[in-house]
Amino acid sequence: TRGLMLKGDWLTLMSRDQFLFERRAGALAEIGAPGSELRRRIALTRRSDWRPTRLQAEFVAMAHAVADEVKRGHRPLRTIVFATWDAEEWGLIEVPRVASYAGLVFGNMDPDADTLENFLGDIRWYLDTQFQRTPKRRVIFPGVQKLTLDVNWKLASEQFGGDSLHVSTAHRSCKPLGMLGDVNKFHKGAPLQYDFNVSTDQGHGWASLSPDTAPGTPIEQYEAYEAEVYRNAPDELTPQQKELVVTGAVGFVFPNFAFISFLGGFGMWPTRSP
Repeated sequence: TRGLMLKGDWLTLMSRDQFLFERRAGALAEIGAPGSELRRRIALTRRSDWRPTRLQAEFVAMAHAVADEVKRGHRPLRTIVFATWDAEEWGLIEVPRVASYAGLVFGNMDPDADTLENFLGDIRWYLDTQFQRTPKRRVIFPGVQKLTLDVNWKLASEQFGGDSLHVSTAHRSCKPLGMLGDVNKFHKGAPLQYDFNVSTDQGHGWASLSPDTAPGTPIEQYEAYEAEVYRNAPDELTPQQKELVVTGAVGFVFPNFAFISFLGGFGMWPTRSP
């Protein structure tokens, strides 16, 4: 893991759809370029889970103390302005490298890092089967769920990066619901074409799944929708890629992005240290 992170540290930030929805809702705002007559820059940010430094905590406590005195009727004789000029002290650190691929936005704090295309490498071919599988690509609708797990971040990376053996045990409750079918049966009869695991030199991983499904289950209706997606797959995809647009896919982009096609969402997590 340490070696992979030393090679390149591109992190998945969000999808372009998420940015557009949150900007329309007022949760995000674009900061324009400074004007020609601007003499000083003031950066403001508001975060519900902000953990200030000691200096920031003292600064905010001082402002609260003065505000409390004003509420008691003790107004100062002259105007007091509380300001901070360093954006980095407030968490607004500029990301030197930002790039996008397949509707996903990536950032890199190393201005001299390799390109995103080289970092993604062969996993781009598999990402296209799910994120470029329709003429409008895969649209992410708004809504965020946050979880806090007391584990090392590499545990999630390993699970999504190729540990397919846990499905028949950890997710065994899905089998009576018909969501897994017969996990020991490849219903397309071509295991290496539709059911396989992929790992790349960059640490990325991909699992393609096509388990047998029982008639009369919700999965049967889902497969009808997937068949329509297959018929309308864009011409930019190769014939081999089109065969995979309707298989179940679990994808992982090192170090902090995971995608599960049949759940319709993706996840990201912080990487605190190698």
